[in-house]
Amino acid sequence: MVKPIVSAAAGAAVASAVLVTVYEGKVRVAGPAGATDVAAGEQARAEPGAAPRIVSRTTAPGLLAPSAQTDYSLQSRDQLVERSKLDRAQLLAKAEKRASKGGGDDENAPPGMPPLGKFHGFTPDELKAMAQQCEVRMDIPPLDRKAWSISPDMGAKLHLDDDEQGKVTAAVNAVRAAAIARVRALYVEGTGDQNGADSLDPGTLGREILHKSPEAVVGAARAKVAREKAGMETPPADPDSGNLPERYFRMMTSLGDALETNLQPLGAQQASSLRDKLTPQKMVMNGCDESGK
Repeated sequence: MVKPIVSAAAGAAVASAVLVTVYEGKVRVAGPAGATDVAAGEQARAEPGAAPRIVSRTTAPGLLAPSAQTDYSLQSRDQLVERSKLDRAQLLAKAEKRASKGGGDDENAPPGMPPLGKFHGFTPDELKAMAQQCEVRMDIPPLDRKAWSISPDMGAKLHLDDDEQGKVTAAVNAVRAAAIARVRALYVEGTGDQNGADSLDPGTLGREILHKSPEAVVGAARAKVAREKAGMETPPADPDSGNLPERYFRMMTSLGDALETNLQPLGAQQASSLRDKLTPQKMVMNGCDESGK
């Protein structure tokens, strides 16, 4: 069973940190300094002398999972497509279940950090606190390959008339199309697999982009982007410069901003409000190591 293994690992963390990832269900990570519950889609870090704390949270738990198969030479194209469909179905089901439970608590958050439910409108101090934790946050609009359209029920709930619904649909699809094109290009650059870019869903492509790089490189890229957002490091003049994880994190952390910009014709206040409602996937990723400091 997962729970006893997690408890034993965390309890043994005397001289080093332990990272616990939960893909399904819920576990409690306990140590001498305290305990915390870790739900599906969350990662907790247990360090000597400190209570375990949540360091990563996503409404799509499968994005944290290691790739089941990254050697594409061992799979046919049909197998890859079927795996992509299965991954997508599982992620959607888990995201729906997770979202129905609402957000988590912030009792383990370091001082100065914004609430875990906050994904934009950060103060300079909050951005600096996030950078200290090598943290990036992403609010992500629908990234389906199929064009997105607002449902009549959603339009009614958001009190949008037909013209406004058309503007919202156009705003979401503009971000969606640009993001998919970018993630496909990054995937091809990292794998050389054009057929996979054409057939796999964007979530799988993004996961593979990160899994193709060493963990230390991914962590350092996340830390760098967090510092850039806090004004502690100058972003490159060309946002497409840097390694694949850097470029991926820059793009993913900018999607919510891009959507809000596209929604500005509806008014600044409504654009901000709609942003929260039109970004169904929220991700928090953090945790520094020697490579990310």
